[in-house]
Amino acid sequence: MAFTGGKRIFGDFPDVVIDKGIGSGLPVMGFGLVRDSELHLGISGRSSEERVRRHDIRMPADSSDGQSDFDSSPRPGYRGLARYSLLRLEHGSTFCLTFRTGADWIEGVTEESRQMIDAAAALRDAVKDLQFNAPITHVYNPLDYAWDAHALYLRKWAAGPRRVIFLGMNPGPWGMAQTGVPFGEISLVRDWVGVEAAVRKPPVEHPKRPVEGFACRRSEVSGKRLWGLFAERFVDPDRFFSEHFVANYCPLVFMDEGGRNRTPDKLPVGEAGALREPCDAHLREIVRILQPEFLIGVGGYAGKRLREVFSGDGIRVESILHPSPASPAANRGWAKAADAALRGMGVWN
Repeated sequence: MAFTGGKRIFGDFPDVVIDKGIGSGLPVMGFGLVRDSELHLGISGRSSEERVRRHDIRMPADSSDGQSDFDSSPRPGYRGLARYSLLRLEHGSTFCLTFRTGADWIEGVTEESRQMIDAAAALRDAVKDLQFNAPITHVYNPLDYAWDAHALYLRKWAAGPRRVIFLGMNPGPWGMAQTGVPFGEISLVRDWVGVEAAVRKPPVEHPKRPVEGFACRRSEVSGKRLWGLFAERFVDPDRFFSEHFVANYCPLVFMDEGGRNRTPDKLPVGEAGALREPCDAHLREIVRILQPEFLIGVGGYAGKRLREVFSGDGIRVESILHPSPASPAANRGWAKAADAALRGMGVWN
């Protein structure tokens, strides 16, 4: 299939990707290969200021080779209608597509993924105007400038209930700050997690902490250890993500004038309290959506937040050692220690 104007859908169902969305550069989340004489699209979208919109659109398709140019006229039910509707959403909004070929429905984005994307967008907007004072001079929000990668991560891997959620503290400068994925060591995110997308620059960039996206050559040691353990144990990412999900508590990166990382636990009381409110709300929402049995804090701070937010809720909350290279204990064999701890908790067999 190809959109008029050179925008093309490629690949085979179910993991089909489009490089650009319809109108305003909005991302498209999930496509299927056309195998019938007509493609039916159910489109839903959300912006921060508008309610969810849903549209049913029909587009002609060529059943011989699965490729077709869509009509761009404004006739009801064709691409003109989709373009008009989607252009009413603000830039950076997300929308998802559901396909029907003949009598069969093909889900491009599950309800859980859609809710997770909405929750992330709400968190992104809730923290964007928070103010932080010296010694913090720069704040990055990857949910803003790396939104396409983060939304793709949620579409691919938050598609249904997950037995275990691993929770980190906040993005590292060479991990999620570059890739939009928690603990986002670039090679593992791209080659094992299967996420890669264009990453923009933050509004104000620290000269010592440039955002280069997936072109960045620096390594995130914590992410290399965490995702490396999962890749070694499960080999196939589908096996891991069928029961597990990885998230961060706080989406922001904090730096001082010299480029040193400032973690959320070092914030003054007032700033920390203002940050906790939206982060706690987002944490409750993703737990509601994914319905885990286990919540695993990666490090002491994440474990503390989990215990405070879910005290008495009946969900089992545990912690494992953080894989940071700043931790002497982690440097003495983090993967082996984490594996043993998770087995001892009954998370893994």
